[in-house]
Amino acid sequence: MGFRLPAPELLKELKNAYNGRGNARLAGDTNDTLVHIEKLPARPATFGELSSPLPPSLSAALERRGIRQLYTHQVESIEALRQGHNIALVTATASGKTLSFNLPVLETILKEPDATALYIFPTNALMNDQLATLNGWLDELEEAGKNIRAFKYNGGLGDDEKKAVRRARPNILLTNPELVHLSLTAWHKAWPEFLKNLRYIVVDEVHTYRGVFGSHIAHLLRRLRRVCALYGAKPQFVCCSATIGNPAELVEKLTGLEDFKIISNDGAGKNERYFVIWQPPTFVGETANATAEPVTRSYLEETVDLFKMLNGYKYSTLCFSRLRRYAETMYRMCQEQSSTRQMQGVTVYRAGLRNEERVAIETGLKKGEVGGVFSTNALELGVDIGGLDAVIIAGYPGSQMAVWQQAGRAGRGDKDAAVFLVASQNPIDQYFLANPTALFNRQPESALLNVENENIARQHLLCMAKELPFNRADLQKYYPESVIKLAEKLLAEKELVNRRGYCLYPGEDNPHARLSLRTSTTRKFGIVNTSSGREIGLIEPPNLYTETHPGAIYTHAGETFRVERLDERANKVYVRPEVTTHSTSSVARTTIKMEPNPEERTVTLRPGLSLKVGRGRGEVVEQVYGYREEPLFRRNSRRADVVNLDYPLTIQSHHELLRLVLPPREKFGMIAAFDSGLHGLEHLLLGLLPLEVMCDPTDIGSTSDGADILHNAQPVIYLFDSCEGGAGFVHGCYERVEDLLQLAYSTVKSCRCAAGCPACVQSARCREANDKVSKQGARQILQFLLTA
Repeated sequence: MGFRLPAPELLKELKNAYNGRGNARLAGDTNDTLVHIEKLPARPATFGELSSPLPPSLSAALERRGIRQLYTHQVESIEALRQGHNIALVTATASGKTLSFNLPVLETILKEPDATALYIFPTNALMNDQLATLNGWLDELEEAGKNIRAFKYNGGLGDDEKKAVRRARPNILLTNPELVHLSLTAWHKAWPEFLKNLRYIVVDEVHTYRGVFGSHIAHLLRRLRRVCALYGAKPQFVCCSATIGNPAELVEKLTGLEDFKIISNDGAGKNERYFVIWQPPTFVGETANATAEPVTRSYLEETVDLFKMLNGYKYSTLCFSRLRRYAETMYRMCQEQSSTRQMQGVTVYRAGLRNEERVAIETGLKKGEVGGVFSTNALELGVDIGGLDAVIIAGYPGSQMAVWQQAGRAGRGDKDAAVFLVASQNPIDQYFLANPTALFNRQPESALLNVENENIARQHLLCMAKELPFNRADLQKYYPESVIKLAEKLLAEKELVNRRGYCLYPGEDNPHARLSLRTSTTRKFGIVNTSSGREIGLIEPPNLYTETHPGAIYTHAGETFRVERLDERANKVYVRPEVTTHSTSSVARTTIKMEPNPEERTVTLRPGLSLKVGRGRGEVVEQVYGYREEPLFRRNSRRADVVNLDYPLTIQSHHELLRLVLPPREKFGMIAAFDSGLHGLEHLLLGLLPLEVMCDPTDIGSTSDGADILHNAQPVIYLFDSCEGGAGFVHGCYERVEDLLQLAYSTVKSCRCAAGCPACVQSARCREANDKVSKQGARQILQFLLTA
């Protein structure tokens, strides 16, 4: 990239170019774009020494790579594994976690040539990258490495290629959860020698295994342990994670084991970095209308401008966005606004790239030949791309873990680096604009899952019975009592059969083929184009009624279709092609009935004032009764009228619930817009909950009632996991309600809007299209609850 300015001088240039652009601000507010700059000081590396040396061939390989010392966390990992511990390694991006498990695995195989290890990665891209790294080490081992066999095993291989891998008797098998599910457990008889000699199971990027996906993986790893036990193996687990709030709890729930050693003392050095919180400017129009709502510039446009500026200053830059379409959009915007010369070395990285395209980008980044990349979070995981001069995070990525994973990509050689968080209009982004130091001082969120989710557990128990019959004593080694009772229920329902005290799967079919590790349901609806008769896609409950109700506009691969009808008996949605620039959004009512005797606690908010918080399970009934059809780009705030369906579509399901029962309504005094204020408070809590637990906004649902008849007509807010059966998210907030309310109050106070906007009390997920939502009412309710 050539000479570049040091980061402090770059930031001075950016301040001069960008600060002071907006003309809308609140009393005491500034219109600075660079809202906060945090200097993250350089940190020297700390090294350790092994109690006994590595095998000579491995030591020589390290010498050839120029590695003469190991970081303290690498030494601690190797020593713990030598002593027989399971470990959870929790250190930053690019801290050398891979070497922490490759060295002890290779040490074991060099001493015991029949020993095997299983590496599980959440993505194929990461698997491919790690295989290249591992093969590099085998080459460095020279003669000693020629007899160590490492292979990948994923869905991209043909049947003959998979057979060839099995026949090759790999020492190290790199795979993904789907192939563990569909091959190593389902067809364990094809892997007898590998399983018999299995010494290590490496589960990389365990922080990604949360919610529904994590709940599935928790069952899968128990099934894998059970199959290993059949062949006499008791492998050690190596779990690698980014920094999260509950590493011990997560790995214990994932594996069902309790003897993990947590290694979190990161010995890797860090460059000096500057972290900037960046606020797009807000403007009020040139008219004399003093009540005009301020308009904030799109954070995507702002990000593209910043990206081009950094590129002009010779900063190699990686720009992260949450969605593929945002990465593509920003790349196109940059392309349209730049010359061919300026776009040289600038590209986009996302899922769906051909392998050679992906490898070319990763290699170019590593070598410094690619100057700028717009990426999804695909590059957040541990793919080796070296370090860059700058990272832009376009919108808060959903968790502090993700912020620091992405920020960890900044830093090349001994140069300083810059990280920019460009704030979107979401409530969490706005909270950090108003409280910038909180981003650096808050404890990381917890990653949660729920092994007791009945929908998920049911599917895995069927697979487990197909793999190997089980009895109650067998299940007690792996599961809590609730899952054991579910197995008894499956016996009563004839989904399992009892043979001499053991549960067996009775069918000739394969339950594994029906189970998707990424969802909680097995039911799928085909979307059929009536003009061609071709099935163009699939949709699952609960999105079925909300996205493909009769009259809905459905988009597939850039084409638009109108939904004609649902056929629930045939599991089909019938659509016809229709060219339109409109979109539809469903309108629904939600009611909740919590099961009796939930766990409850009283939260004292201030002297003489408290509310009750309950967590339990209950029934969520969502009734989709209509929809709105509107242009994709509305030119005014007037909403279209609701088009009523011929009959309402009712979704009834059981979920984990969190209930907030507020003080009696009369205590709040004369709040004119109480019900709409409560609705706004509900949206604030919904939008900010991901700050407390690691989840996406779509993982949570909510509703509120200003006078709940089940609670003496007191105001009530319910939060619930969107996944039927629950994934542990809202229950994880049971002890954090006080913090959540304070976050809500801080956010609504600092928001620049007059009457409510997506940055505070409006929610894109509101089934009532944000009708009857009051910012003032929400602020008054919170002010009463939290201030004397």
